[in-house]
Amino acid sequence: MPIYRVYTSEDGHTHLEAWPVDHVAFEAGPGPFKGLGGAVLGDAKRIALLQIAPGLKPPLHRANSGMAIVLEGQVLLGVSDGTEVLLGPGDAVRVESLGVGRGGVGGWAPANPSEEVPALLALVHMP
Repeated sequence: MPIYRVYTSEDGHTHLEAWPVDHVAFEAGPGPFKGLGGAVLGDAKRIALLQIAPGLKPPLHRANSGMAIVLEGQVLLGVSDGTEVLLGPGDAVRVESLGVGRGGVGGWAPANPSEEVPALLALVHMP
């Protein structure tokens, strides 16, 4: 899946460039989140991509408020009450501020049920 960039050159012309998603640098998380990587595109502070490695099933963790949209692959989204939903490309989730309290209550766990294909989410942070 390409990610496109529209930019203006010094001569004032605009150009369209494709960035293959496998060329985007995803910063990998620590410990059980090692296969969960995020990337901020350009100078954006309010939108990010989240890549979930094949087979990754992280524990519950915090999430900032926003909208998560599955771009590629599948995401098995779990929450602290034990509910899970399988999301596919185009599916979206409104995420309200999710802290993790004592005993691991709260939060979300976006897992990748595939053992072969990474999943890709767009995260748009909003109040």
